[in-house]
Amino acid sequence: MLNYLKKNIPLLIFVGLTVVVALVMTVLDIQKYIGYREAQRLIGVYTEEIRANVAKTPSHNKKNLDAINEDKAKLTALLYDAQCRYGKIHRAKLIEFAKAIGTNESALLNDFKNYHNGLKEKAKTSGENDKDIYDGFVQTLFTVDKKIDLQKKAKVEAALAVFTTYASEYIHFKGESAYKCFLEALGLPVTGTLRTMNDLLFHMNEAELGKMIPGFDPKEFDNDKRRDVLENFYVSPIKVNVDQFELAYRQFAIKSDLYKKMTASGISKVISLKNIPPPVADKQKNPAEPASNSDLEGKLDGKYMVYTYEIKLTGQMNSIRKLLDSLSNAHKENRIYNVRDIQLERLFEAESKENIKKSFEEKENVKFDKDGNVSEAYGKILVGKDRDVTCNLKIDYIMYVDDMIKRTPSTADKK
Repeated sequence: MLNYLKKNIPLLIFVGLTVVVALVMTVLDIQKYIGYREAQRLIGVYTEEIRANVAKTPSHNKKNLDAINEDKAKLTALLYDAQCRYGKIHRAKLIEFAKAIGTNESALLNDFKNYHNGLKEKAKTSGENDKDIYDGFVQTLFTVDKKIDLQKKAKVEAALAVFTTYASEYIHFKGESAYKCFLEALGLPVTGTLRTMNDLLFHMNEAELGKMIPGFDPKEFDNDKRRDVLENFYVSPIKVNVDQFELAYRQFAIKSDLYKKMTASGISKVISLKNIPPPVADKQKNPAEPASNSDLEGKLDGKYMVYTYEIKLTGQMNSIRKLLDSLSNAHKENRIYNVRDIQLERLFEAESKENIKKSFEEKENVKFDKDGNVSEAYGKILVGKDRDVTCNLKIDYIMYVDDMIKRTPSTADKK
């Protein structure tokens, strides 16, 4: 055996090297396996750590938190300012009122919501308790520790006097109804009973309507045609049920603003102005209930209510342009109008082909009359004398309604 090994030393060396290499490879493999197992363990640890971190609130320091809160406040204010453009028409006066009594708009609105939420008798559909709500809230503005602060009371009364003067600019807030304007500014929609609505609509005389509606003919407003005129230009109260007083007042307010803009633009005549309600699958679910006036309704689109109107009017082109400009710039008054369609027509009976031909046949445009003098008919304008055009408009009025206070029905509302 020894001789055999001596004779095969190269083989012995090879075998030895092979064994050594095998041992080295085995050791390396064991080390790699141990490293692999350790890596698996660490992966499990880190995975759990990641899951735990995901579940935690992101960490931040005070500086970052202050910056985040500051940006949040700015974005909230910008969003609210944008939303107010959609129908918060009394906002400027409410801000002025709040400043006059030593507070701000946000605090005033929150105080009123909290006050209303704490009432046992919430605002009713008919508005029967609105005056009590108004009086009660106003008293809280100058009451400190259940005692009246005379200095604050004087400030509140002075600020309310300014607001009342502003409210009187609207026909539906004149006189004793001025408090409703203040409540509307605080988020409580305007409403009333059928009696107050009839008083508003039927006590408008011909002169008032003539000032408001361009081209209105007082002769059309006799007793026989009164209801038809109101239905064509405003609201017909005979069709309004007990749940729609709020909608009727809103329609009155929107249409009044449109007439105001038309008058300021120099529109010659309003032929009709009607609200186009969204399709209603079942207009009358309960035959025992009063008839529903779907013409008052708008379309709820998320947090916004959209009222669509079809308007037919006549006026010169520059007046129509002024009207469209005023609708476009209404956002400055916190009103948003969207002009969806406009059609212009110019067809007058005096300018028809037949009448123009007749004018020539009657020789109205001959230069000299039978006495040899220049005829007064010579050079008579046959086309373009009347510069008015007929305009058909389809527009939307958009309101932000998500923050409005909801009214509750009462037995008195059914009367």
